[in-house]
Formats: sequence, structure tokens, C-alpha cells
Amino acid sequence: MISLAGLGLLLAVLGAATTATRAAGAAHLSVELSNGLLSLDAEDVPLQAIFDEIGRVSGVPIHVSDADASPGDTLTTLLLERVRVDEAVRRLLMGRSFVLVYATGALREARVYEAPPSASARTPEPEG
Repeated sequence: MISLAGLGLLLAVLGAATTATRAAGAAHLSVELSNGLLSLDAEDVPLQAIFDEIGRVSGVPIHVSDADASPGDTLTTLLLERVRVDEAVRRLLMGRSFVLVYATGALREARVYEAPPSASARTPEPEG
């Protein structure tokens, strides 16, 4: 029979092991498509890898137009359950310039473009 103190110690050790595994930076990515709805579970995964996997699973490629628009190694953590593919893409591309291309009512591809310069980076208007 395990005492309460022993049980508490066992739970603490198991919790520490789980924390250590996550702290080690083990990335996780799962993308599934069922009945036209996408489920995505990503933890510390480069955004480009998520784009690639969505394209592979759904048949909807996500094209990045140039290096300036590339997500590079931007680590992303996101959980989506049973959403339309276009909604998942919109959430992933939030804050970026992009176009979604539809044909016969279905998303066919996404194109990501370089973001326009921010207002603070623009050349000021001449005074006078």
C-alpha cells in the first residue's frame, strides 16, 4: 500500500518528467483533415513546416512570394479543432499580407506577400 506522502512524491516525479520533456524543446505537429475540416496541433513548430504540412494534407499549397515575406523559423504554437481550411490559414497568416484563391467555392491556394512598411518606417511628408 502506498502512503499519501509516497503518492505525492510519485506524482511530483511524473510531473517533473513531463515538464522536462517539454522544456527540452520537443516540437510537436499534427495536422488532420476529416470531412473537409482541419484539426491542427502545433507546439513550437516553425511556421513554414506548418504551411508545408497543411498543403500536404489538404492539397492547398501556401506559397510565400519572396524572402521578405517568409516566416522563416518563426516558432508557432496553435491548437485548432475542426475548422475550415481557409479559417486555419487565416489564423496562421494573421498580421501578414496574403491572398486566398478560390475556385468552384473551395480554397485552392494561399499566397503570402511582403508586408507593407509600417507607418513609422515611411518617409515623412515635407513640411511647408
